[in-house]
Amino acid sequence: MLNSGLTLRRPFESELGAYRRFLIANRPLGFSRVFALLNQLQSGKESQLELARTAEQRICSNLGISYVQPSAQFSLNRFRNCEACARSGYHCYLFNASWIKTCPVHHLDLVSSCPNCQHPWPHPYELHRRKCQCCGIDVKFSALAKKRALESPNTWRAMSVMDSVIQNHLGRKDLLALNASTGTEFDMNRIISPNVDDRFWPVLCAPRTARWVKVCRDFGVELTPIVERRFRLKQAPPISLDALRRRAGYSLDYLVSNQLRGKMFRKLKKALNDLGDDAEFEEFHFEQKYGHHIEEGHVGWESLRLWLATTSLEPGQWQFRKSTYFKIPIWRRGPPKRPRLMDRLIHLMDGSPVASGARLEIVSGAMNTYVYQIKLWQTFLVILAISKTFRSMEGPEWRWQTYRDRLPALALPKKYDDEPIHLFLASPRTVCVVAPRFLADFSKESIACALWPLFDKRT
Repeated sequence: MLNSGLTLRRPFESELGAYRRFLIANRPLGFSRVFALLNQLQSGKESQLELARTAEQRICSNLGISYVQPSAQFSLNRFRNCEACARSGYHCYLFNASWIKTCPVHHLDLVSSCPNCQHPWPHPYELHRRKCQCCGIDVKFSALAKKRALESPNTWRAMSVMDSVIQNHLGRKDLLALNASTGTEFDMNRIISPNVDDRFWPVLCAPRTARWVKVCRDFGVELTPIVERRFRLKQAPPISLDALRRRAGYSLDYLVSNQLRGKMFRKLKKALNDLGDDAEFEEFHFEQKYGHHIEEGHVGWESLRLWLATTSLEPGQWQFRKSTYFKIPIWRRGPPKRPRLMDRLIHLMDGSPVASGARLEIVSGAMNTYVYQIKLWQTFLVILAISKTFRSMEGPEWRWQTYRDRLPALALPKKYDDEPIHLFLASPRTVCVVAPRFLADFSKESIACALWPLFDKRT
């Protein structure tokens, strides 16, 4: 009795798109009846979304056609869509990737809210209550079927390439960083490579072929210049990971870390001085509005002071997350990741960080220095962008949403932990480090070029 709406099924459909067409197709039954029929399929604690998927599987089996699992690679809590696709009853899972900006079919910008009702695109569990014709279920199935939208084979060429690159990367095994965070603690479980949903992923992890560049252009993805550097690895003596974790008294070379931080500090100070009076160094503080005081000073200098506190690797200061610097509302979405020195890399033999077959690699001093500098520079840009944006929001109309909307892309408004570095094995004994040029080039000119957009009144 249930109808799955297979007439509207399209390639690379998301969970949202599949569930929406299911509800629209069964709308004449009334949703109380639809949910009652779905509950008859229940064998455990499945949600209505999962039950609708089960119903479609059975319908496909009865009709002798293949069932296609909706794609759900990206967050179900953040939706963006193309207006034209939405009016055709379609939502592509690729549109939820944070770095995709444009629909390659209609060449329209992806938006977070429905242009018809102005509400955010609904979560699948809210669909049956959304009456909007553009984003909800208040539309006739026959009307959508008559449109015959998205029927051309050319429609799916760009999406097919993008999907293929994403799926191939997801199955890739990579190096796992073994970072020394404090004297006796280790961060054992973090791969120093962007997640597929990080904004740096298409820049660092995808192949730079002419075809990929064209597809990225179709999706509105900006491929910034990158820098690749290769470093030799030396295999560590045999040692169990458990024994390594239990080692007491392990310490970083604080002198080295402070030397690197000092060099970067002098470069940043020089770059800020070179910006001069046009840098818009207004005074700012948070005491009156936010109940927490930061001494008055220039945005650039206060950002540098916060950066010094954030990046400190002095003994006894490793618990910086509990310091006053991270109680300010600007960090509500989480502070930038603390830059860390690396000790070893673990090569994952079977995808597991604690596998008995994992191989430890000694990281060279040159590679350690290079990666640490990139992380220092990224952290400063994040703090500077956040501080300046926060300063501009002082006033009676201050709102968190407005603040987040004004954050420059450099400040990573969606997630502050996007990984800006990609590590991969170029050969059994060589690791390649890939980073955006604006983070990897530490010349005075590159630093000034990165700072200017943050202080330009026009941006």
